Amino acid sequence: MTLKQFEKEFTPTMRNIIDSKDASGEDYDISLLIKCIRILSEIYEPDRQWKWNNEHELECRCQKLASKRNSVFHTSSGLSISEMTDEIKAIETLLSDILVSLEKRFPLKKSELSDMTKEVLDQTDFILTHSLETSETWLLQVHLNFLRAEIPSYKIRCKDFGKVKLLDFLSGSKISHDIKLLFTEMVVEKSDTLNKHTSVNYSDILKMAKSFSILLIDSEAGGGKTTIVHFKMNDWGEGGLVMNTAGYDLILPMSFRNPFISTIADLVLDLIPNVKKNIGFKYIMNCLSDPSLNILFLCDGFDEQNKNSKKLFAEIRNLSEKYQHVKVVVTSRPESVKEFYHSKGKKLSVEHIKLLGIHESKRSEFLEKHHNELISAGLSRQSTEDLLRFYDSCSSHHKDLYRLPINLVILSWLWGQAPDKVKTIKSAAGLYTAIMDILNEKLIGRIVESHSDVMDRLNDDLDELSELIDKFKKMVYDQSLVALRFDRIFINDTGVKGLRDLCKKIILPYKELKGAYLLAKLKWVNGSIIKESLEVPHKGLLDFYAAKSIETELCENLLSSGNSIKDILLKYYGTDHKDFKVNKFQNVLQLLGGILALKDVSLVEQHGKEIITLLIESGVRNNSQWYDVYHTLNVNDIAAERFARLIVPHLDHDNVQINDANVEIIATLIKYVNIPKIERINL
Repeated sequence: MTLKQFEKEFTPTMRNIIDSKDASGEDYDISLLIKCIRILSEIYEPDRQWKWNNEHELECRCQKLASKRNSVFHTSSGLSISEMTDEIKAIETLLSDILVSLEKRFPLKKSELSDMTKEVLDQTDFILTHSLETSETWLLQVHLNFLRAEIPSYKIRCKDFGKVKLLDFLSGSKISHDIKLLFTEMVVEKSDTLNKHTSVNYSDILKMAKSFSILLIDSEAGGGKTTIVHFKMNDWGEGGLVMNTAGYDLILPMSFRNPFISTIADLVLDLIPNVKKNIGFKYIMNCLSDPSLNILFLCDGFDEQNKNSKKLFAEIRNLSEKYQHVKVVVTSRPESVKEFYHSKGKKLSVEHIKLLGIHESKRSEFLEKHHNELISAGLSRQSTEDLLRFYDSCSSHHKDLYRLPINLVILSWLWGQAPDKVKTIKSAAGLYTAIMDILNEKLIGRIVESHSDVMDRLNDDLDELSELIDKFKKMVYDQSLVALRFDRIFINDTGVKGLRDLCKKIILPYKELKGAYLLAKLKWVNGSIIKESLEVPHKGLLDFYAAKSIETELCENLLSSGNSIKDILLKYYGTDHKDFKVNKFQNVLQLLGGILALKDVSLVEQHGKEIITLLIESGVRNNSQWYDVYHTLNVNDIAAERFARLIVPHLDHDNVQINDANVEIIATLIKYVNIPKIERINL
């Protein structure tokens, strides 16, 4: 055959068998044997192809046997014993019929035919009467050995987790970072009680999972949860010496954000595709149940769960509950911790730790490495030394903003774009606002430079261009609030169509606008592109977009009676509010307070009290949580005073303790409000 004919007639699996095995056909399976016979038949007896469709002929009966065998093999895990018995007897009948046709076509000695018939009957009888337990154990061992054989190549692929793209919508996809160069010492605390903490070395995190079914890691958006998951996968792929992953035979990562995987078997097949050819669904689960295989599931982003990932996690949780060799690490944002404890089940033991961010002594080192990589990639012409001097000059309160890895990355990027903007930023709302200002400037610059038709139509009016862009951003903000309501980070098909239609209406380049504020993702099925989806680049930015949606509506209603913040949120739940949980909007509310304070502090007077009330409803209770809230809302002196007066009444005044971490926060609070009793500790 020519290569073209060869590839047309045989599947890749068949071609691989033909290329790698001897020409005798001893190792060919029945499908490949029948395929070869049929091709030869078409060549040497083209006028006798009717035999393949005549049920009394040898060819047709062999084809039927191949079809029946394949059907039984690929559905065996779902067949009951009685169904399997019927299928085996059907195969026995087909084999007997084949022997009858064989004898007619090629006359055999009676002893030969008798021996072959006896072998068929004996084998069938053996299968039907043999101990199922023994055969199941043998088959499990075969599949387990195959899975173990696939793990080394899977571990090699896990090394790819060592290359991370930090906010690539800002830096561009051309730059990726070595996780070992950027990953630095994180502040990790063990939560014994709400207010009592014990420091834990980040490299020892997995050791804590040994005596517990689940290790829960919570941190704010951008606190390094996903980075730790990636570091663990990369570490396991490289031998497991840094993050203590070497003791696990198999580590399986899942993202709660992924809406396409709903079972453990699907997860395994997605991560180790070769398993699909050799192990059925049933035996994947049997392999994972074997105590000789130490398994770790890394489940990232509990707060982003959807219908399918919720189903997948329930299966993982049940597996861990049933088998001691299966351990689970779950990451989540703080506002979803309470929901996690409600859903975990009664039998599972949980160890809970908090990621508090990058250790203060390591932040300058992180900044230096990251900004130097931006310079090397041509994404900054600013001085790294000047950036470090600026950071060193910041107050303790200001530096605390940069304990989160994502905020340090944003700081580094912003410094490369506009150092002067950086010097005025004191809050997360300020960081994201500065990002949007620069993205707007870059977008306008691209349209002016590359879309002269647009500028001609607008008579070079940049103000009108900005207004049209604002309409697009408003729709992005609103769709982000929709996405948050449905626990996703992507914009659904209706939202994508709305954005595309809006660009047609206002006659602006859709490709430019979507690329400025969103990430385009392609959905693939069987190697073909199905459709494009749009995602918000990071959960923290999704919260900011959602907060901007609320802020825009509040300001539009300023002159009328307007809606409350809660009314705006409930609008996205239609008439049925039973699914409304304000805790999922906890970070949105804090960002909203910062945005309102930056826009006009009078808005804090109007809406500040409701923000605090909703934060209480979302689960903010203890002093430590209120200190974090105040840190986020303290964007300027006026906002600091207004929010201090709103927050202090909700503090536990019998438990106000000053330590190194909160001394500046409490010092700021008592400038505006009297706190009668303060205990000094750890100073």
